[in-house]
Amino acid sequence: MSIICLANSETQLKTTLWAEVSKWLSLLPNKHWFEMQSLSLHPAPWYSDVLHCSLGIDSKHYSTMCRTYSEERPDTFVGHHNTHGTAVINDEASGTPDVINTSTLGFFTEQNANRFWIMTSNPRRLEGWFYDIFNKPLNEWKRFQIDTRTVEGIDPSFHEGIIARYGLDSDVTRVEVCGQFPQQDIDSFIPLNIIEEALNREPCPDPYAPLIMGCDIAE
Repeated sequence: MSIICLANSETQLKTTLWAEVSKWLSLLPNKHWFEMQSLSLHPAPWYSDVLHCSLGIDSKHYSTMCRTYSEERPDTFVGHHNTHGTAVINDEASGTPDVINTSTLGFFTEQNANRFWIMTSNPRRLEGWFYDIFNKPLNEWKRFQIDTRTVEGIDPSFHEGIIARYGLDSDVTRVEVCGQFPQQDIDSFIPLNIIEEALNREPCPDPYAPLIMGCDIAE
């Protein structure tokens, strides 16, 4: 199986995702099976020989690599295939452009049980693939929502400071502490929850109510 670690910049990969991979690799009892480079992980030479001689697997199909993407050039992101399986770990997935996610789908065309796509992110945006995964009936996804207040090893002063500064019901607290989507995008004028309530509310006609006209004035 090959594993692709995906992020929007090399800095994000090196300082966040790949640093975490490096930490956990160092704790493995079989860490000597692999050789870690700046943005890739490959079997050690002796392990490559075992894979080739015993299983007939080329070591290039049994590695981990980091890749960045460009929304303007999605064609540079296509073409990956592996008959032995593929896993994609998408860091900060809430901000990944739809065109990149569509291209990633092409990685999983092989008929193989070992096909995994892991998206991790704070839920910052009210649109896109990551939002749809949690808000539409997409049965192919398993969803996990994590509140930092329930995680061992997190300094309580982190979330206590955010709650004290912005309030428990603020969008900052929802996104950074509770692992919930914001009530409105940063550039939205009307919060999404107010729109949804209006759509679901049954109108109550009142012949004596004042007439109100809403206008969308063009610039």
